[in-house]
Formats: sequence, C-alpha cells, structure tokens
Amino acid sequence: MANRATNRITEPSQSLLTERGDRIMPLVQRQSQLSSPFSAKDQAEAAGELCSQTERFNNVRAFFVAEIPDSITRLLTPLSCLGEEVDLNLELQENIVTTLLCISSIEQNRTAVAQNPLVIPQLTKNSETLKALIGVVEEGDLSATKEATYVLFHLFFLSETREKAVSEGFIDDLFSILRNPSCSVTCEVALAMVARVCCLSNTGSLRMKKCLKRWWNVGGYSELLNSPVDMADSTTTTEADAVTLKREFKKILTEILSYGGGSKDHGETGVLMKAIDEANRIINSLRELEPETDILSPSPKKVDVPKEFKCTLSKKIMIEPVIIASGQTYEKRYITEWLKRERTCPISNQVLSHVSLTPNLLVDELITQWCLVNKFERPKSSEEIVTELFTDGIDSLLQRISSPSSVADQAQAAEELRRQTKRFANVRTFLVSELPDSIKRLLRPLSAVDLNPELQENLITTLFNLSIVEKNKTVIAENPLVIPLLTKFLKQGTAETRRNSAATLLSLSAIDSNRLTIGNSETLKALIGLIGEGGLFTTEAASAVFNICSVSENREKAVSSGLIPVLTNKIKEGSNVAELLALLALLSTHNRGVKEMNDLGFISDLLSILRKPSCPVTHENAVVIVFNMCDRNRDRSGRLKVLSEEENQYGTFTKLAKQGSDRAVRKAEAILKWLKRHGTGKAPQRG
Repeated sequence: MANRATNRITEPSQSLLTERGDRIMPLVQRQSQLSSPFSAKDQAEAAGELCSQTERFNNVRAFFVAEIPDSITRLLTPLSCLGEEVDLNLELQENIVTTLLCISSIEQNRTAVAQNPLVIPQLTKNSETLKALIGVVEEGDLSATKEATYVLFHLFFLSETREKAVSEGFIDDLFSILRNPSCSVTCEVALAMVARVCCLSNTGSLRMKKCLKRWWNVGGYSELLNSPVDMADSTTTTEADAVTLKREFKKILTEILSYGGGSKDHGETGVLMKAIDEANRIINSLRELEPETDILSPSPKKVDVPKEFKCTLSKKIMIEPVIIASGQTYEKRYITEWLKRERTCPISNQVLSHVSLTPNLLVDELITQWCLVNKFERPKSSEEIVTELFTDGIDSLLQRISSPSSVADQAQAAEELRRQTKRFANVRTFLVSELPDSIKRLLRPLSAVDLNPELQENLITTLFNLSIVEKNKTVIAENPLVIPLLTKFLKQGTAETRRNSAATLLSLSAIDSNRLTIGNSETLKALIGLIGEGGLFTTEAASAVFNICSVSENREKAVSSGLIPVLTNKIKEGSNVAELLALLALLSTHNRGVKEMNDLGFISDLLSILRKPSCPVTHENAVVIVFNMCDRNRDRSGRLKVLSEEENQYGTFTKLAKQGSDRAVRKAEAILKWLKRHGTGKAPQRG
C-alpha cells in the first residue's frame, strides 16, 4: 500500500472540527452511490477524501460508526455490488479498505466492524479466513506478510482456531513458512502459533507434536536461529550458552519492534508483550521435546523459586507484583487479563469492590534481594523491556542522518526514524530528552540547498511526530533552527512536506510561549500564503494561525500580513468555511480587521451564510463577526440599516435567537435590541 498521511499523527484544534461530521455524510453517500452512470469519478473522489479524513482525524472515525446509519454497509457497498468493475479500479478498492482499517483502529468501533456481515467476506474475498491469511503469508510480500502473520497470531489465541489448523491441515502451511522464511518476524510469530498448537491435548495436537519433533530433529530450529535475516552466525546451536541465546532472542524481539504490528498506532505494547511471552513458551516447549539438551536453560544452575514469589496465575516468578482489592498479590499482566473477564479474586473467589491495581513494592523488593543472593536472573518488567528495546539504536539512526556514510544510508535511516517516532511514544520522549543536540542533529541535513525531497519529507514528519509530546514542544520551538526551517518548507518541497510543516507549527503553537516565538517570525506570512493556496494545506495552516492569533499581540501582525482578504476570498469561494469563519471571528475583535472586512463588503456574505442551513458553530461565528462589524463601525447607523433590511425580509436574527447556540442567541438578541432602538429613532447602544 502506498505511503499515506498516516505517517504522522494529526491533532487539529477541536473547535475547528465541529462541522467535520456534516462533511462526512455526503462523502459516504457519494462513495456508495452506484445508480448513476456518470458517478464513477465522483465516487472515486469521495472515497479518496473519506479515506483521507478517517486517516487524519480520530473524531471522524468515531463519528462515522456511531452517528451515521448503516455506515459500514454503505462504505462496503461498492466492493460487494460492483463485482469485476471494482476489481478494475484498484485505487477505489484501496481507499475503501484503508478507510475500514482507519475506522477499526478505534477500540469502540471494532465489534461493530467485525459483526457487519459484509466485512469478513469482502476482506477475504469470500475465501475461508485462515486459508486466505496463510495464502498472503506464502506469497512473500514483506509488508502484507507481517500483517497477515500477526492476524493469525491473534486468531491462535482461540482453542477452536488451533483445533481447526490441525484438523484441516493448515498446520502444514505453518511449517512451510518456517522452512522458507520471508523474514524473521514471520518465522517468530509462526513459531509462536506452532507452540500454541502444542498446548492442545487432543489427538490432533499429538500428531502435530510428532511433526514438530521431526522438524526439530532435522535441524529446522537450528536453521531459524542461524538465519542471516536476523541472527549472527553460530557454528553449532547446541553449544550456545544461555547468554548467547538471550542475545539472539533479543534480536528477534528488536525485529518485532521495528517491523511488526501493522500500521495501527494502538495496542503496540500489548502485541510486543504477547510476543515476548510466546518466546518464553516456545523455549519451554522445545525443552520438553529435547530434554537432553540444555541450550534453552535460562541459567547455568537451576534454582527453585519460593512459591511466595510466584504468581498463582502464571506459575512464574513475579516481575511486576500488584495488589488487588482482596489483598492478594499477582503478576500485573496476568491479573489484568483475568479482570477483563472476571470481577473476582482468582484465589478466594471474592467479588472485588474495585479493579484498581496497587504495586506491591515490599514483595517486589524481597524478590529483587532474593534474586541477587541466589544469582537468579529475574526477567525485566514490560516497561523496562519496552523502554530498552524501543529506544535501542535511536542514537545510531541520528548519527547516520547527521553524518551519513552515503546518501542511500542517510535516506534509509531517516525513513526508519520517521517510522519509529510515529509508532512509539517513548521513542519520541527519549529522543528529545536523552540524546544531546538531537533536534540539531536531526535537522542538519535540511540546510543543504539541493536535498532529496523524500529525505526532506521524512525529517519534517519526524519533527512533527516529536512535537506532539507536550514536554517536547517548548524544547523544539526554542531551538534556533526549527522555526526558520519550518517556514522555509511551508513554501517548498513535496505537498506532504509543506503540509507537515504546517502541522508541526500547529502542534508547537499549542503552548502560549511558543505562540509569541512563532508570531515574531516570518512564519505568519508563509502560513497565510498556504491558506491562500487552499487544498490540502488549509486546515493545518488555518488552525496554526488560529492558535498564534489567540495571543492579542499577534493579531495586528496577522492583519498587517494580509490575512483578512485571504480569508474572505476563500470563504466566498466556499472553501473551508467553518475553519476560516472561526479564525475571522477571532480577528473581528481587532479594529483594523473589522475595517478591512467592511471595506471588502463582507457583511453581505455573512448574511448569506446566516440564511442558509448550517451547523450551529458556523452560524455562531458568522453572527459574532456581524455583531463586531456593527459594534466597532463608526457608521453604525448605516450598518444597522443593512441589518434591519435583512431582518425585515428574512427574519434572520429572530430565527437565530430562537434556535442558535447560547453565544449565537446572545449576539442575535443584542442585534435585535439595536434594531428595535434604531427603528424608533433612538441612538443604538452597545449590547
């Protein structure tokens, strides 16, 4: 699938997104329309825009499923009804399926998506799901293989799936994957699924275990460990000691962190922890198959762990002991899974008054001291593993970017850093807080005159990803390279580079001190230029300007930079009306801004907006601007005459006073009072 805007994380101002739902329903209608012979182009455009909206905005994903009737069915209608025609339109296919992927990334949507009768048949093209997924793995496409393997991995948590894999011969396909590995991640997860099947107690699993043992005896696992994809060469696996084996398994886990887990941002840590847990289970299963070998032994000397230090659920030494409401102590990860299904204590069966978990620091310290005395290597906590492995190699990536050995290596490192900072929050924090001069090193290549556009895009997008962490925002904005470079790339580079530059400024402008920093630069002019261009850049640029102009000192600079005519022209064109009206409402408290709006005759456009049905926020911002244009106009009587004619002919303000938002009602009632006084010949007073 082509790279999309999902390579960054968009967090637009909530006040500017209220009307977004009104745009989604027409898009759904257009993309699901099949009856008009001339609608194919419009359908494709609507599908592309719907894909873009759901990729960028979380509230659109939630709104799509929760508020639009039959939204999933309508989304998938073209796939189910067009038959061969849709097969010929690969872009339409891609946009619809990608939209479904984005919608399913929200926890609350997943059940509704999975239960829709069209979803699974369309995703598998009416093939049996296990067969279809294994077919994708066998095709060997790297990205699709990893996605499909992880889906299979999750399905194998169900005992029914494991039974089916054995009874219908799918287990042979898993061994085929292990014999012909496309990547180490796929082998690791396939082996995890094999291990899960080993846990079955029926006849089928016994037959499968024999197959596994034959595979083991011919050196299958040895080949996997010595695969050049992810393992250092080793002469004889059976001679490897515990330290070497742990190092090799760490490499497997590092691959999982770097490439596994799919394009979704949520649930990464959970997948990682389950993969690590499966690695432990695999080791234990292989030890049972070959008891005479001790290459899988966790330590040179076996030590019996006191039962008080073991979790009754995992039967293993506790890594993160926590106390539940009954007073019992359990391993955090296991009791968390238990409490998802039960609200009782596993030992006492007592109904719990709450499900909060409290770290048992005393037990944790006792286990730590016991491990030191007995030279027992206690597994690391999930937090320690994630922090260590996710951040491993980040400094090396920065070094390859700032001081490259070759252009190709620099580009590869920039792409990898972009991916890491997008997916893992602790990488975003670690890079800025722990690595010296990280921002300077990241941006150093951008000073080159002739730079690879793709490299530009990757570095700017990485900067955006870093900027979404609250404590990073000030550090980034105060770096002397950042604001000038972002301003530069608002004007040049790929569309995605320019858009992400605006998005970074939007993210940084969430902090008051940064608004002054950005407002004191040439950035405002560049952002206004982007708004004037329209298209993809408008939302991010307008939102950034809105944040910057929330500081009163910056409004004069924005007006002096020509913002008012740019906004009024785009609104007259019907482009991004909701977002731009919100910005104009903010500027309408500025006297010079009001004068420019009056000189441009913008009052007639505002009255036209108020007459038409629209969302309450749009009407609210329009009437606020009308109020301020009248209130701050020296020729108020002349302006009230225009409003009086509007009210007499259309009843615009009376309607708004009855059914608008609270703020709109207040402004409409104030205008009606003015008009009443104006009609009786009394001088109007401020509302």
